[in-house]
Amino acid sequence: MGQRLEGWRLLLSAEPAGCARIAAALPEALLQRLSAISHDTGLVLRSVQPYLMAAFNHFVSEFEHQDFLFVLAEPQRSVAMLARQLGIARTTVTSRLARLE
Repeated sequence: MGQRLEGWRLLLSAEPAGCARIAAALPEALLQRLSAISHDTGLVLRSVQPYLMAAFNHFVSEFEHQDFLFVLAEPQRSVAMLARQLGIARTTVTSRLARLE
């Protein structure tokens, strides 16, 4: 059932248990390399988040209702998140939209 997460790190948004969260899996090698680069340059790596998670966290305080549609539009793709009452969320990802010419 499902693929193994070996070599991947599962990240969850900061909402408390029982609330809807955004989850993402990122390659462990990418996270280790970013950590090494930040250490070598004397920087502190505070957070690594997929763009959807960062954008949602930025705007979540502006949502007045439990039901909402959050759309993140990027060049050639978009991501939509539909949240319904009780925090039940579904996401739909559309990648590589066709170019209009």
